[in-house]
Amino acid sequence: MKASTWLPVLEALAAGQPLSGEVLGRRLGVTRAAIWQRIQYLVQLGVPIATTDAGYCVEVPLYLPDLQCLAAELTHPVECMPEVDSTNTLLMQGDGSDRTLLTLYQRSGRGRRGRTWIGAPGLCLMGSLARVITIPGHGINMLPIGVGVRICQYLNALGVPAQLKWPNDLWVGDQKLAGFLCEVRGDLQDQAYVVVGLGLNLNASTDLPETATHWAAHTDVLWTDRQTIGVIEAIETALTTDLNAGSDALQTAYAEVSVLEGRAVTIATGSGRLEGIAQGIDTSGRLQVLTETGLQVVSAGDVSVRPQ
Repeated sequence: MKASTWLPVLEALAAGQPLSGEVLGRRLGVTRAAIWQRIQYLVQLGVPIATTDAGYCVEVPLYLPDLQCLAAELTHPVECMPEVDSTNTLLMQGDGSDRTLLTLYQRSGRGRRGRTWIGAPGLCLMGSLARVITIPGHGINMLPIGVGVRICQYLNALGVPAQLKWPNDLWVGDQKLAGFLCEVRGDLQDQAYVVVGLGLNLNASTDLPETATHWAAHTDVLWTDRQTIGVIEAIETALTTDLNAGSDALQTAYAEVSVLEGRAVTIATGSGRLEGIAQGIDTSGRLQVLTETGLQVVSAGDVSVRPQ
């Protein structure tokens, strides 16, 4: 089903008032049967829609970005496409200009190690930010650390105790709140085109796993465009100010928000398993693990890290 078909129904229900199929049909110029089909499709995507005597209603608040509000506050262009395959893929294949792209639904959202990221429309902040940046002398390896640290710091300031689970997940407690993916296009000699994708759970969808959590579970504050702007600005700071600040500052900042710091971890790699105590990161952003045979470093690459 095309986004142009289901989006008007979602927008109508986002006001929070129950609406009957008859009312929705008249408003959108379609039959009650067509409304029912669109409701069922949204439910399949994970939107919790209840059917009551008063009509259909969404059981939790929805967030639908307001482009006018966002554009008025942000320096770089921002756009929102209701449905895409992957915002990161679109920007990586783009013309290399500075862009911010948000979406309500990704058919093929990508995470690290080829994993998928699926979020229900209105219940997840999904999008990517693309910027051309100057590569600092010490390289770009610490970029994901800076991004994760800055987003954690921003959410912490809002009262949500998010921590960075190396290398690119945000957790609250032992549940996943968000994931991000940093990709680079360029020769890495002088300048590079960097794309940072983010998926942040805002409220409970019908298919949110028990291993995940969401923004609304940790605060009574509704997510608005103001918070979206704050996250975008936090990522921009990581791409500019923090990346040029040097590795020492990022190592210290990482230790303050790391969910792994000082904890026993098990690391699965292509060549086997590694167990030890997480001991921060080195100047290249690699995880340091104190094992029975001494201190070892682990690159983000194709690994899976689990705290015990």
